Amino acid sequence: AGVATGEGSEYIAEINPLLSDIEEGPAKDNLLHNLKEQSELTTALIYGWYKQVYPDYIAHYEPVDIEREEAVTFQVGEDEITLLTRTDLLSKIRGSDNYVIHNWKTVTNADRDWLEQWRYDQQTLTEYVAAENRINKTIVGTIITGLVKGRKSEWPEDSVTWS
Repeated sequence: AGVATGEGSEYIAEINPLLSDIEEGPAKDNLLHNLKEQSELTTALIYGWYKQVYPDYIAHYEPVDIEREEAVTFQVGEDEITLLTRTDLLSKIRGSDNYVIHNWKTVTNADRDWLEQWRYDQQTLTEYVAAENRINKTIVGTIITGLVKGRKSEWPEDSVTWS
């Protein structure tokens, strides 16, 4: 819980100074409300993941890199093209020489369309290239986890009250 709360507090500490030049009033009040809400959501997602997913993750995987930024350059004719990527988490499967990428996405509604989109997602299809190039090992797959954040809705309808 301490890590999750710390992350939420850190988020507020980084964003709050950016709001200092905004004029006092309803617009600033709304921004501060949204900042607090986003911090609480971040805290809840981290805490929930840690309590529900982490024990299984650490039993089956060994973390290798978290949020590592990489660049891979390809020669295309006489030109070079550079792929910039950042993998959420690269893990080694315990008891094997296999590696996987864990990719976390926040989502409002994890329905069938959301699940199917990853087959064709260019980030998902290409981010392993840089990691594979660096570790010189085959990455056997990408595990996409949806962190369901819910959605805001006006209630009662036409009340201008959002929750």
